[in-house]
Amino acid sequence: MASQERIRPVIKGSGFWHVPTVKEYSQETQELLKVMMKESKLTCFQQRHLVNCMKRGDTFPVHCYPTSSREPEFPKPVSSKIILTTSLCGRPHLRPAEICRAGNAYIREKFKPQATRDIEKEKERLQNILATGKDKVEKKTQKKPVKVEETVPEVDRLDELVN
Repeated sequence: MASQERIRPVIKGSGFWHVPTVKEYSQETQELLKVMMKESKLTCFQQRHLVNCMKRGDTFPVHCYPTSSREPEFPKPVSSKIILTTSLCGRPHLRPAEICRAGNAYIREKFKPQATRDIEKEKERLQNILATGKDKVEKKTQKKPVKVEETVPEVDRLDELVN
């Protein structure tokens, strides 16, 4: 019997999500709200809207838009249609290992070394750039062929006459 006494029907418009509306605000609360409205520099429309809510005993709105009671219309975000292809079968289609290896996916490329460069020359070049701010242009001078004079053995005049 004790359990039957505790159960009462919930009154419509009450409960956890339905907070009962305040029928009247006290005079002190009304004065406080008027002072706060002046300090917050609300527009005439916003002040009138809040005063009307206060007179009716309604709860104050969370958002009070500056020019009208109608909420501004924000553009709806355009969602791009993403099409996912799903197989109707329950299990995925797996390729056998032989077919995977038949492609060239598992073949390594042959190593091709880059041209070697003279590290000492690179160091000198970078030192010149840091020291002078310019890259030293090396002028390739063509080497002049060295004239090799053939040494003609001196022939004696006497030997010439004899031969």
